Amino acid sequence: MVHSDFKFQRLSRLTLPEESEDCAGARAGLPLRKTFNFTPHEDVYLDVVREILAMYASADARHWHAALEYTEMHFNDACAVSFVARATNFVRGLRAERHCPFNFLTFRCSHITSDELAMMSALQTARHGPEYVHKDALQYLAQSASFNKLERAVRELADLLEAPAAPSALQTSAREPATKASRARHPNAKLH
Repeated sequence: MVHSDFKFQRLSRLTLPEESEDCAGARAGLPLRKTFNFTPHEDVYLDVVREILAMYASADARHWHAALEYTEMHFNDACAVSFVARATNFVRGLRAERHCPFNFLTFRCSHITSDELAMMSALQTARHGPEYVHKDALQYLAQSASFNKLERAVRELADLLEAPAAPSALQTSAREPATKASRARHPNAKLH
């Protein structure tokens, strides 16, 4: 059944919120995400996962469409579709293998929860960390000893971000591509 009040929300016409001290993250005393020096790809990933989680929480597909449009603002179209599909697969793995709540904030919130930080650590260790550190990050994220689907989903996304075309796919010129050189300038960016 199609609802007549369904409207697409074009992100290109939205203004993204600025850092605000009057948000749930600030009131809860959560750290700012900029503290962790995420790469531009990782920033996009965090917001895309937040939108997909919001879609599952609200049963509103507009969140998935917003995630796709937001990703298209930062990547070429082919990469954007794959990126959102892999982020969706990650959320599916998270839902299947994590048997406790996953706390997340709203799209573009400048703060980050401990669960979101665990998610980012699992992604970063898949890309740059030793195997035993990656397994620990996944176990902490899953909150269980069984995390096969989640591990596959994180590896697939890490492979996409490590692909030679991924850094050049970023369309926002004001941001720095995720390279080993940029990692060297941000020593805290590797592992959390």
